[in-house]
Amino acid sequence: MARVELLRGLIDYAGLFPPAALSMQAAVQNYGRYRQEAHAWMLGRFVVPSARREEFYQCGGQIDWPVAILDGGCERHGEVVYREIPVESSVEKIAALGARAKVRTGGVMPVQFPSPEALAGFIRNCAVAGVPFKATAGLHHAVRGEYRLTYAPDSPSARMHGFLNVFLAAALPPGPETAALLAEESPGAFIFGEDAVAWRGRRITREDIAAMRADLAISFGSCSFEEPVAELQSLGLL
Repeated sequence: MARVELLRGLIDYAGLFPPAALSMQAAVQNYGRYRQEAHAWMLGRFVVPSARREEFYQCGGQIDWPVAILDGGCERHGEVVYREIPVESSVEKIAALGARAKVRTGGVMPVQFPSPEALAGFIRNCAVAGVPFKATAGLHHAVRGEYRLTYAPDSPSARMHGFLNVFLAAALPPGPETAALLAEESPGAFIFGEDAVAWRGRRITREDIAAMRADLAISFGSCSFEEPVAELQSLGLL
């Protein structure tokens, strides 16, 4: 199914990072539990900064767990290393290193959210250079819209990117449709079928999605695994 191709292993668990900012022990325990639950098929890697790699293993992280190491270090135990770059930066240096890129799609302030056009440019640059990437920050929600920025009761709101938007946009050939899909705010505009996802007359096939997930847009990091799952359930996709 197109839905399964899109969502399988999509959500990297970043419980160490704001706004959750859990202890290593709590985050490791959560990840171990998520791996045993019904939606474990959507769970990706455990995200850990390179400086805390040893702490991860000391707190019960398993060698056979899939891990994403951020910002430096060498791969080991099947870990994958990502290097963060600004959304408008060239990806040529990362391409030369044979590395993967990490892009921020938001934060805790409205100014930290790139425009659909800027994010579309980043996706296009990665596709042209053959650089796989993951997204992080601000992708708790399935579809783009106005949401609160933090868990605080007085939190301001901002227009935030949706993870369905980002990954379906990455499955399109580079062009003006990428930014338009990133800007889509109607959940009903995405129609999931057995072999494709339809979006405003455009058909994104299961094969397109599988190729994108394998070679370009790998995953997104979220400090919560439950929230994206709940969003998908509310849309009738799970």
